[in-house]
Amino acid sequence: MKQVLVCKNCEQELTRSVDMPENVIEHCNLDPRGRTLADSESATPSGKALRIRRCQWDSFKQQEITETVVWLNLTDMLERVELIPKIRNFYGCCGMFGPNSRCKCGVIIGSRYDDCLDFHHFEVFADKTYWMDYVEDNNDREQEKLVRLYANTRNKKRKNRHKKW
Repeated sequence: MKQVLVCKNCEQELTRSVDMPENVIEHCNLDPRGRTLADSESATPSGKALRIRRCQWDSFKQQEITETVVWLNLTDMLERVELIPKIRNFYGCCGMFGPNSRCKCGVIIGSRYDDCLDFHHFEVFADKTYWMDYVEDNNDREQEKLVRLYANTRNKKRKNRHKKW
C-alpha cells in the first residue's frame, strides 16, 4: 500500500509516495559494520520503506528495549524536509547521524543517516509525524489536505480557548 509521511504540526506531506511493508525486520540481526552494502548504497530502494524492530541494551534498567521504527531512502524526502543548520555532535567521520532534520514549520521530524557507521537511511520520528494513504487523483489529494488543515485549525482554536490570559 502506498503512503506518504505527514507532519503533525503543519499537516504538510514530507515524502513522495512509498510502499509501506507489513513485515518487520529485526535490526538486532543486522550489523552495519559487517554489511555487504557499499558506503554509498541505501538500506532501502527509493519508493520503499522498511519497518525495523531495533533492539538496544539499557544499562541503567539492565534490560533490552525494543522499538519499531521506519527507515526511508534519503531520496524519498521532499524539499520541505531540511537539515538543521549549525548542528553539532551529529557528524560522523564522513556523514551525518542523529536528530538533524526538520520540517519547514520548524518541527524536528527525523534523522538523516549517511555516515559509514550505519546503513544510509532516513529514520522517521513517529511522535511528530503520521502516515496517510496515498491518493493518485490530485483533486482528491487537494481536498484531503484542506480537510486536514481545517481540522488542525479547529483543534488549535479549541486548545487556545481554554488558555487564561
